[in-house]
Amino acid sequence: MADRKRLRSVSMRKAASLCALLCLPSMGFPAQSAVPLLPEILITADDLQASESGDPAVIRLSLSRQPDAAVTLTLQGDKECRVSPNKLTYRTSDWDRAQALSVLAIPDAAPEGLHRCQPLISIETEDREYKAIAAALPSVEIKDAPADAIFARLETILRKDFSATLLQQQAIVSGIVSDATRRLIRGRYGIKCGAVKPFDVSGQVEIKETSRAVRGSFGEETVSCHGARRQIGSGRFALSDSETLGRQSLLSYTHMVETQSARMLKGHFVGGYGSEAAVEKLAMGTISGAGTYAGLYGVQRFRKILLLSYFASAVLGHHTYDLQFPNSNGEIDARGSYDYAAGLAGIGLSGQRAAGPFVLHPKADMRLTYGDVSSSRVRAAQGPSHSFGTLDVPAYQGLRSGLELGFEFDHPSLASVGWDRSVWFAPRLGCLSDVVQGDLDCDSGLKMQFDAAHTVSRTRYSLGLEAQADRTSRWRGVTVSRTVALDSAGGHVRTSLGMNDRSKPTYEYAFSFEF
Repeated sequence: MADRKRLRSVSMRKAASLCALLCLPSMGFPAQSAVPLLPEILITADDLQASESGDPAVIRLSLSRQPDAAVTLTLQGDKECRVSPNKLTYRTSDWDRAQALSVLAIPDAAPEGLHRCQPLISIETEDREYKAIAAALPSVEIKDAPADAIFARLETILRKDFSATLLQQQAIVSGIVSDATRRLIRGRYGIKCGAVKPFDVSGQVEIKETSRAVRGSFGEETVSCHGARRQIGSGRFALSDSETLGRQSLLSYTHMVETQSARMLKGHFVGGYGSEAAVEKLAMGTISGAGTYAGLYGVQRFRKILLLSYFASAVLGHHTYDLQFPNSNGEIDARGSYDYAAGLAGIGLSGQRAAGPFVLHPKADMRLTYGDVSSSRVRAAQGPSHSFGTLDVPAYQGLRSGLELGFEFDHPSLASVGWDRSVWFAPRLGCLSDVVQGDLDCDSGLKMQFDAAHTVSRTRYSLGLEAQADRTSRWRGVTVSRTVALDSAGGHVRTSLGMNDRSKPTYEYAFSFEF
């Protein structure tokens, strides 16, 4: 009986304890908070958006209850973001103090729009309960930097500017070699010591319906009696404006020193240029450039009718830009610069052979151009937000070879009043190959020009036919023009009517005078 009473007493005490836990709240007594079965990592998200411009997202972390040992949270980002700091430690004395985690977006040059990154978390501790939990961090939304929205357009603009700069350098060197070839053909007959050509400026003003341009040259030429050395100063300038290209300007000066014999001419040159281009298509703004170049050239005569010419040149330049790009979220201003180094080399074979009323002009040449651009540091700003980025402009590399065979027929008028007639017929074959990849792209063309000039009125009528074809396209066109010389202005007025390969008529009216 005593044992039964003890068991009944224990059962009554257990029931009373259970009632105390469950019934006290309903009886008006305050409830005590229950201790969680497992602890937690408390996460407070102050800001879950980061920007590639540098504005980070902020997440605050703390523990839900006191640990038995120190708890270390190891944190890391992914390919879109990085975190700081990489570790947060909570001790038994500061377990409830929230610590901030910064999530920083990794800037890139890709216009991705709004995208996300997922920071990761792992727990290191001797506390068994904290060690057993699985924690996860919220994902963070990433906003592109202003530079990302313009990088594709900016790369196109800088690539075109760099290509145009190298084409200008090719034109300068080609002009040097062409003038040297004419001097060798002319020979040294009649050349005296001293100033052969005093300093002079000459140019041409051209006004069309859609464009305006001023082009010209200046320079001087002297010959030294000692060593038969010729020194030539030659400059070029050009100012143009069109609806499609905007304002373009160029100023260059080249100093040449050369020696000449009956069969050979060789020399070297050094010079510099300054340029400015107005951008009006993909953006609005200007690109300013300056550079220096140096090289050597020569012309050699073979068998009286053939001339071998060659050149090699190196160029260094620095270009700066200030461009404004329209954008749906507001205009983006981009500023920066790029440096480049380029090398140009070429060899050509030309000649002239008369056969009755016809003159044969064979020509073959090969030109190698390579230009490398340093990475451009770009600062892009959109309102109060700004970012920095690095833009790589592709290198310019290629090998150009061409073959042309021109036939010229000139029939001057025998009477004092009459017409001078001439015909130019020139088939052409050219190839452009990539030096690195070895791609070969060849094209062929044909140009025919029929001219009839009146000897008294100084009026010239021309009919031109031109065709060109490569492996992807074909082009052909015909042009009829009338050119009237202006005695007072030393220029001419030209009116032309043509038809392009799409059977669309073209019309052009141009006025130019020389000074």
